[in-house]
Amino acid sequence: MIMNAYDSSLIPPEAIVILNTLYNNGYEAYLVGGCVRDMYMGKIPHDWDITTNAKPDDVIKIFGKNYNLTELGKKFGTIAVVINKNQYEITTYRTESSYIDSRHPREVCFVQNLSEDLKRRDFTMNAMAYSPKTNIVDIFDGIKSIDTKIISCVGNANQRFTEDALRILRALRFSAQFKFNIDSETKKAILDNKAILKNISVERINVELCKILMSKNCGAEIFREFAEVFAVFIPQIKLMIGFEQNNKYHKYDVWEHTLHCMEYESNVVNDSDITVRLGVLLHDIGKPNCYTEDKNKNGHFCNHQQISAEIATEVLKNLNFSNDIISKVTQLILYHDIDFICKKSYIKRLLNKIDSKSIKKLLLLRKYDLFGQNRTDEELAEIYNEMDLFEKMLDEILEEQSCFSLKELAINGRDLISIGFGENKNIGKTLNILLEMVIDEKTDNTKESLIKIARELKYNDL
Repeated sequence: MIMNAYDSSLIPPEAIVILNTLYNNGYEAYLVGGCVRDMYMGKIPHDWDITTNAKPDDVIKIFGKNYNLTELGKKFGTIAVVINKNQYEITTYRTESSYIDSRHPREVCFVQNLSEDLKRRDFTMNAMAYSPKTNIVDIFDGIKSIDTKIISCVGNANQRFTEDALRILRALRFSAQFKFNIDSETKKAILDNKAILKNISVERINVELCKILMSKNCGAEIFREFAEVFAVFIPQIKLMIGFEQNNKYHKYDVWEHTLHCMEYESNVVNDSDITVRLGVLLHDIGKPNCYTEDKNKNGHFCNHQQISAEIATEVLKNLNFSNDIISKVTQLILYHDIDFICKKSYIKRLLNKIDSKSIKKLLLLRKYDLFGQNRTDEELAEIYNEMDLFEKMLDEILEEQSCFSLKELAINGRDLISIGFGENKNIGKTLNILLEMVIDEKTDNTKESLIKIARELKYNDL
């Protein structure tokens, strides 16, 4: 099927150069895959892949004299051409067979027919090709899939997923990002083949998981529909599903509460921080491990913040997240239940423990958490207004450059030694007393005022 539907002005000039160069040397050449899909959907593509009937050695011969090339993918038919510091992958039409490790083909066979190449691709919406000469080539009804917002595999769904297990998460990611449904055959194949995700590197899973979490609603519907898929690499999810909380603040089980928290994004805010999104997903993951009931059968989750943070650390390490991300996420989880009291002294003490950026993330995570609780719209509005006031006061403290930690205190240990303090623990104790007084606005943060009080403390032997 060939359709005339594209605005070729969207295509980068370097890609046009590559297409024309291949044409002029007697070869076919097409843009293919995600860039074709994105252009049809009105999105600006990030990657521009090109497919051709030219063999890798032909591509090297044609482009090698004028451009830098990368030949790492030559075995699989891919040569990367660098033009104006931008890299474009040119891949020979090919078929694949005998897949190993649920990810990579053992061998590829170069072919001369575009349709044979498109047959090996994952989803119909990604199996379209385009060139300015022929316009859209759509032999698997990819345009229909996009127009009807349906994700379907090319050919046999089970075969597509057993060839490359990562396609399972790609299907979920596309569904979350584009708000597309997954057709019944593809869904069944995803669920039937979920176990082979264990064969995929955690680095690949990490990337797809982050893309799902950074989609609209944090991918909440996808996590709901395909929880057992995510449980392959986050097995602690299984305990959350159906675990009732039996608490007046909660009308959902632990997993449904988490999913409703994730849905908050589309209703109120639009953040773009993976640490917050991971914090939302994992903030209550430890609840099933610490559940107790009182005599009235009310559920309680004592110390669930600490236990959830410990489990989250294990999950994130297993998925190869950086130490920085793990630290930030676990901090959010540890503090996600704190009260946001609108007192400057309280906020300054909090700033002494947590930096301002992390506090703002905590505010956001707390809003997610509240959204998933059993509260009326009026209650939520009142709490959110209070939190907005808290954030306003936080900004005022930061703008005033108020003192809330020892490093901002107008004196230090050397100043205390100069007025007769010995080099012992009383120096630290004295500085903390002075900091508390400054935070409580019982004295000004000036060297003169603090030295005067320090002398009195020394005289009274603290």
